[in-house]
Amino acid sequence: MPVGRMRSHLPLGSCQVERELKPNKKKQKEQEINKIIIINEHYNAHIAIVGLGPTGFELSMILSKNNLIDVFDTLSEDKILSYVKPYTKKYLQQLLNEQKINLHLNSIYDPKNHLHNEAIFCVGTKSNMLTSHLKVNEYLQLETNKNVYIGGDCANTSFIKTAQVAYQQGVYVADRLNKQINLRKNKFEFKSKGIALNLPNKNVLIESHPIIPDGIYPNFIIRLYSLFCI
Repeated sequence: MPVGRMRSHLPLGSCQVERELKPNKKKQKEQEINKIIIINEHYNAHIAIVGLGPTGFELSMILSKNNLIDVFDTLSEDKILSYVKPYTKKYLQQLLNEQKINLHLNSIYDPKNHLHNEAIFCVGTKSNMLTSHLKVNEYLQLETNKNVYIGGDCANTSFIKTAQVAYQQGVYVADRLNKQINLRKNKFEFKSKGIALNLPNKNVLIESHPIIPDGIYPNFIIRLYSLFCI
């Protein structure tokens, strides 16, 4: 394993917008995926994963098979894995423990204070100093100026910070601007398409899907369903 460190920034994305990426963005994403493949080919590497969102969780599962994993997240234990139901969260925490993945919660990763062969950033974004003080109504409008719309991870709303929510907010705002919906009656409502997490042993966790019942399924079944039923 090389002594030098490679820091990979993996953006959290959505299959809904994947095909809309510009060629240079697709190339960049392919390069990031290739970096992960290279990392996974080594054994006994000490790897830092920053962020315990869906991408961070899946990568920690994949890479922990051959390597020592430290996961860093600024959230506390009661706030992590908030994208799944409470009983599923306990199961995922059990998996992390079984894979001997070290969690560093309430922590900001600082490469100067931690020695790792690799550091992979899987963090999203949150309300910043500017947007955290801006109040948004149920129409995603700034309360003090109805001509300004705010959505996505930086919006100060009660919605979970995922690509699904941001995508639907973007479509909603576009429909309002194009007057394709009733501007007075139609509030923004998030319609979850569910979540899928890759687990060890080629299994997939499905939760809150509109058709597939909650549960753990073999990966190939979900791939077949996605190919023929979506």
